[in-house]
Amino acid sequence: GCQLPIGAYATVEGRTIHLRGLVIAPDGSKIIGGTLSSNANPADEIGAQLGAEVLSRGARALLEAHD
Repeated sequence: GCQLPIGAYATVEGRTIHLRGLVIAPDGSKIIGGTLSSNANPADEIGAQLGAEVLSRGARALLEAHD
């Protein structure tokens, strides 16, 4: 849905992908984010890894509360 601000931003330096992602509570009271860099994994694997990390640190609860 469209209830929560969710964002991701990636840059590439040489062969290294740097990915930042975050989930924000609608009132801005909580921001859960993370970063991950890799030159060994394909971009979709880096995204999945970062997504799992952010979910495990509390983003899942935010998403479920506003589903």
